[in-house]
Amino acid sequence: MIPDPVDQRLKQFQSQLQQNPENWRLWKDYGDFLDEEYIGVEHKILQAYQKVAQLNPKADFRVVLGRACVRVGEIEKGLGMIQQSIDDNPRVDAYCILADVLMCSLDRYAEARAACEKAIECEPDFEEAWYLLGEATKDESRYEAILHYRYAIELDPNYQLAWQALGRELLFDREFVESIDALKKAIELDPEDGWAMIFLANALAKTGQFDEADRWYQAAIKAFPDYDQFKEWYSEFLRQQGKQVE
Repeated sequence: MIPDPVDQRLKQFQSQLQQNPENWRLWKDYGDFLDEEYIGVEHKILQAYQKVAQLNPKADFRVVLGRACVRVGEIEKGLGMIQQSIDDNPRVDAYCILADVLMCSLDRYAEARAACEKAIECEPDFEEAWYLLGEATKDESRYEAILHYRYAIELDPNYQLAWQALGRELLFDREFVESIDALKKAIELDPEDGWAMIFLANALAKTGQFDEADRWYQAAIKAFPDYDQFKEWYSEFLRQQGKQVE
């Protein structure tokens, strides 16, 4: 059996932390690694960032620590820490993290949009702020969201998430040809993006490219095997084709 590289990296971190328990940079990297690679380990992420703040009290880690607090349910405490850090030092990355927290953890889109606008005031050409503004706007105005994603891509032609989001919204807007092109670009930039794959499969199915759609449905399920929604969408696609669903 081929070892899982993520689990191998986890074991490396655990070994390194046992040997260097006072290394705050290592704790920060560990927290970032858990945040990127695992779901359902929010308390471990919070503990890692708390260790960072304890070992390096002169640095300002309130933004990442506040985000971790929100994710474990300490909402007002976490938001307060982020806002205090911003009040002391307004900066584009902190506003972007605040916007992301407000959207992804709390569904507070109007406040997230305001945070994005503040980020853009700090740095008008910061592509992440425009992408997040698109995410905060999409339910209210798909047209505006598409404009924001396009501008994020104009600022950074390799902004993978913006390509994915643009393709997704163009799909919902029934602009299938451009949606397919955008989603293929997203997959080119990140060959493991299961969401781009599933949106691409949907777009291909809408344009009658059924064999190609089938291939991308299967690729999406392989990329994210625990997402039952992908399997349900694929089953519905097969039923529509008159094929047997296993």
